[in-house]
Formats: sequence, structure tokens, C-alpha cells
Amino acid sequence: MNIKWQLKAVDHRGVFKNKLEVAEETSKLGDGEFPTFTLYAVLSDGDVNAKRKRVRLYMGYSKLELWSGIIEKLKSLGFGMDRDKGHTIATQLDPQKPLSWLGKCLATRRLRLWLRT
Repeated sequence: MNIKWQLKAVDHRGVFKNKLEVAEETSKLGDGEFPTFTLYAVLSDGDVNAKRKRVRLYMGYSKLELWSGIIEKLKSLGFGMDRDKGHTIATQLDPQKPLSWLGKCLATRRLRLWLRT
């Protein structure tokens, strides 16, 4: 089964001036908020392959320095740098950690409150 997502951020306009500000604010997210951010990032700029037990997030070389703080936080969740794909660096989750990562992504207070209603 294949699922294709088409996500579009529409609520960021007027909130952030540029990508640097987005990267700085994302780096400040706490342990409860950052995993949820990664879920949205993977769904928009990555892929999940259940058969191969693989979660990947792609980012171009030009963003590596900009997103260095975010990359460090990703490493703490079990992500690591994968192989070079020409113009893209892939960050892949440790094969043993996808369920742990997904649990953290979904374990937000806002989601728990929403599920109760």
C-alpha cells in the first residue's frame, strides 16, 4: 500500500521572517514538541517505509549549516546521517527506534486532549 501526502504550510505567513528564524525557533523546541515537529517534517520532506523499517528525512546541502541545531536534536531521537545522494543528504532513523520515535511524536499533550473529546 502506498500513501502520498500533499502537505502545505499556510499558517506560517507573517509569523516568521525567513528560514533562519524558523531554524532557530525549531532548535528551541522542547522534548515534548520537537518529536511532533519531526513527524510533520518527515511527512513533508521524507519517507516512511514500514517494510524496510525505515524513516528518512531529506535535506539539501545548502540547509546543513542552517539546520545544524535541528540535526543534533534529530540525532538524540535516533536519526543519523545516511548516504550522499548527489545534492541531498538523507537522515535515517536507527532501524530499532521507529516505534519509540513515533510514540514520542504522538505523545503530545495537545493530541491527548484532542483524543479525549
